[in-house]
Amino acid sequence: MRRSHYHRYDDFEERHYRRRLYLDPRNGKICGVCAGLARYFDTSVVFTRCIALAGIFVIPHITVPAYFIAYLVLDKRC
Repeated sequence: MRRSHYHRYDDFEERHYRRRLYLDPRNGKICGVCAGLARYFDTSVVFTRCIALAGIFVIPHITVPAYFIAYLVLDKRC
């Protein structure tokens, strides 16, 4: 079966979203920062959340402000 050029555009658009860092509120629990980071780095959302949780316990004075700064700065993915 032959693919149309529209399908290639959709693939390009999906790769474009992966390369840019966005908030992903549909897959997020709080603000979508961890889901957006997981999509950007092509990892599991659970793994990213575990890293963020470990960061909260180890260096909370950096992790918590970084999370909320990322929430304010990043664009939302529609």
